[in-house]
Parts: sequence; structure tokens; C-alpha cells
Amino acid sequence: MPLAPRLAACLLLPLLAACATANAPPAVDDGLRGLVTRMPARIGDFELQESAPNKASDTAWTLRYLHAPSGTVASVMLSTPGQPSVPDGPNSPQVQNIVNALSLGVQAAAGGAGLTRMPDFAAARAGRAPEVRCTDLRLQPPQGLLQRVVVCATGVADTLMAVSLVARHPPEAGDAARVFMTSFVLQVVDALQAPGGAAPAAIDPIQPATGSGRVFRL
Repeated sequence: MPLAPRLAACLLLPLLAACATANAPPAVDDGLRGLVTRMPARIGDFELQESAPNKASDTAWTLRYLHAPSGTVASVMLSTPGQPSVPDGPNSPQVQNIVNALSLGVQAAAGGAGLTRMPDFAAARAGRAPEVRCTDLRLQPPQGLLQRVVVCATGVADTLMAVSLVARHPPEAGDAARVFMTSFVLQVVDALQAPGGAAPAAIDPIQPATGSGRVFRL
């Protein structure tokens, strides 16, 4: 299996392990279902491909989106881990742990193939405090397209949201690709925060706010 699809498949594994609890409820709770219904079938040029509860945990749900023009795959993972509840925003230990867990899954899938993890960073709309915590993993081949995974997470309504995007692009398009991917993540946050399933607001692809430029420690 090519590396990019293998990375996409492995992204789910550490999340499922992290979300499984000894006291998992027997069915997906209403709060989680309510958040899932806020997710639109289309976010920009990303189209929903799959939406289902995770078989390994009754407290988690995964939605997979595809950006057909570029082949970028985005996995949106929602989980309600119970106590302690997840505070809103990107600063909680739960958010840091899931970013690290998903990043380790990507590194394991790469099998030591020269993957570089950049320092964690904050992303937000212009004028707002940091909304998500992200990390950027890159596999630079000797020639050809850069293979890249951006993982972001935050807390929304007592729910842990994690988004993983797998993309390939020319090495010189690095900054534009990061803007493209974090813009999708911020639209997911908008969708989850919007009452009544309102469509997420479009985000200027040239100005996804990087917040204060704060870099989180690993």
C-alpha cells in the first residue's frame, strides 16, 4: 500500500485506543450525536465520504472527507471520553495527548522513512485566541511530491475533536498547503460551534489566522 493511504488508515488507531474506557456507555450519547449532525456534507471543496460511530468505542465517531481536486483526505474524529471532561479550546492535556498519539501513529506508519515532525503550533481566525493545537509531519522524498500530514485538535462542548489531513504537494507549496489544511480544520470548529447545523463560515484561504503565533511545547 502506498505510504499516503497507509498513513490515512493508521491515523484512526491511536485515537480509538485513547478513547476506549473501562466504563464506556452502551450506546453513542446524545451529545455526541448532536455534534455529528452539525457536520455538513460539504465543507468548501471537501465532500463527506463516510460517517459512522467507531466500532472500537461507543464514545467516538469518525467522519471522512475528500478534497477530490488535490486528493487530500481529512478524518474528523469526535469523542466524549467522560471524566474529566474536555475543556473548550486547545490547551488541555487531553488535546495535547491526542495530538501526540496521532503523530506517533503517523510516525509508526512511516516506518522510519525520514518523517519529520515540526513543532506544534496554534491556529485561529484573525483576531481570535488560539482555537486548535496542530502539528505538521512531513516526508521529504529525494524527488517528487512532499507527503504531509497535519494533525489538529481542540475541545468543543465537552467533546474532543481531532482532525487529520493527509496531502501531497510540491515542496515549494509548503506554506500554501498548511494554510489550506488549517483552514479546513477551522471550518470544522465553526460547524461544531454553530447552532442548529448552520453552515460553517468560509475562511479566507490566504489569511487563516495563526493566532498569536504561539508554539506549543511537545
